[in-house]
Amino acid sequence: MTSNKLIQGHIIPRVIFSCVVLYFVPIFMYFSTSPWLAYSYTKNNSIFEYFGFTGFALLMLHGIKEWKRLFTLGKSSIFIFPFILFIFYNLLLFSELSRVGHDYLAYESSVKALLSNRSLYSSSSPPYIYPPFLAQSMTLLYRLIRYVFHNIISFSVKDGELLHLLFYSYQYAQFLVLNLSYYLSYLLARNFGLQNKFSSVVVFVLFVINTPLYRNFSQNQVNLWILCSILLSFLCISKYPIVAGTVVAFGIHIKLYPITQAFAWLMSKKWRAIISLVFAFLALFLLETRLMTDMTLWVGFLKYLMTVEKGHALRNNSVYSLSFNLSRLLFRGSSANLQIGTILTYAIITAVLIFWVLARMYNRKKLFNSDELLYRNMIDALYLMFFISPSVWDHHFVSAIPLVLWGLSKNVQGNWKLVIVSTVLIFFSPTFDVFFFSYVRLVGLILLLYSTPL
Repeated sequence: MTSNKLIQGHIIPRVIFSCVVLYFVPIFMYFSTSPWLAYSYTKNNSIFEYFGFTGFALLMLHGIKEWKRLFTLGKSSIFIFPFILFIFYNLLLFSELSRVGHDYLAYESSVKALLSNRSLYSSSSPPYIYPPFLAQSMTLLYRLIRYVFHNIISFSVKDGELLHLLFYSYQYAQFLVLNLSYYLSYLLARNFGLQNKFSSVVVFVLFVINTPLYRNFSQNQVNLWILCSILLSFLCISKYPIVAGTVVAFGIHIKLYPITQAFAWLMSKKWRAIISLVFAFLALFLLETRLMTDMTLWVGFLKYLMTVEKGHALRNNSVYSLSFNLSRLLFRGSSANLQIGTILTYAIITAVLIFWVLARMYNRKKLFNSDELLYRNMIDALYLMFFISPSVWDHHFVSAIPLVLWGLSKNVQGNWKLVIVSTVLIFFSPTFDVFFFSYVRLVGLILLLYSTPL
């Protein structure tokens, strides 16, 4: 862990103050008519240019104030300097490349649907495919922004500008969650037993050279929130199981994927975490349904689950996509054989992978103490998350970061070369559609599981 010196000098209040300034100052500059302000591309993009300016200025001010102290932190500075460089790197990405991607259009269309009292899952275009929580949260944020401008500061803002402020707010939250995920990943690496310097280097490389992470950014995806909930669950499960259960419940309400952690907790008899997960999930469910008086959104989501998206694209690294495209090459021109081949191949491969993971969980029951057993089961539950998901796009693989950190911590003298190869395949490989090579991430995941001791 980092030194206690890191939290001296009122660091936390200053970080909170900086986050507030970083959010509001670009908005003020965006609406300003000062002749001292201009922009390089479009008016809409200017708010992100001002975001970059504000973040850069804050980092420089903090750097000047803390310059001498940073060099007296000893081992802690090994983490601090790469982390600061990473924040600068993120400012560059968010200020220069913040564009509305296809996936964000689905979130925006869901907000428009809720504001117009239209069906969330049948009228939004592009289609909204997540639990209602994200759409409802963004709609609430939109209404809050509109209320502040219209009723508190009495400033006339057009609907298009309100939607752009919503996108800016979404990107701002992504920026914070990305930096938080970096910090939590470092803590988790140290928690797994990796040395301070090695943890700093590994986490820096994983977050800078990371195609899934970049795809999350370019497509405005929500998987960083899933990664954050998973990282927090690992860090909190031993001492704060109630917190772990709560953050996983939030993750499930954004996407269903983290639900596999509940299985690991059942295997390890972490009842407090399971109970907190159930209560937190139900509490959010009651809020979303107005104490179960309006079940429309959840009924729509459950109907969608009956016809949930299954990956067909080559770049989709789900087992289903692999099965479909293998069958497509074998049974050209025969739709009936294609369907049968896909179902059989999918069932066989999925059954083998699930059996492999469950066998690992069963065989280790008597080998480790409760905490070690719990971590190992949670890691394998992450593998299950990828193996059983019907659609696994490249951006989903940001949640594999804990798997690499665990693999490195358990292979100091073992199959560490395979872990490196797996890391390259999962994170370093660009996105492309070339059979069979597009499945490099799935292959990397299986190699990583194989290289990780029981």
